[in-house]
Amino acid sequence: MIAQEIETHGVRTFSAKEMAFNILGLMHPILFSITQVEPVWGDLSGGFGRIADLADMATCIRVNMNKKLSFVVRSLATMPRNLKSSMVLRPSAFFKPSISHLVPLLLRIPRTSWGTYP
Repeated sequence: MIAQEIETHGVRTFSAKEMAFNILGLMHPILFSITQVEPVWGDLSGGFGRIADLADMATCIRVNMNKKLSFVVRSLATMPRNLKSSMVLRPSAFFKPSISHLVPLLLRIPRTSWGTYP
């Protein structure tokens, strides 16, 4: 949640998979052959070097998030019980999975001369 707010300030955050992809990209054989001649510089910082007060910004974001959360909790605490009970989310009420778009998968297991697989 903090990453989304920080990204609004012009920096890029990476998930673990994205960072692994970037690092493996730098290890590609073509780039490896280039490193035999000259150094290759990969900037995976996402632009965090341009933010002078990152700690203050993160603290401010956390404080604002806590204020929003406490407002929601207070409004739920003061809400009448019958209204809260009607707000209970039932997954079946909102999400009805449809498998009609899936391709039927038929697995044919080959027969062998030595019998069936246990």
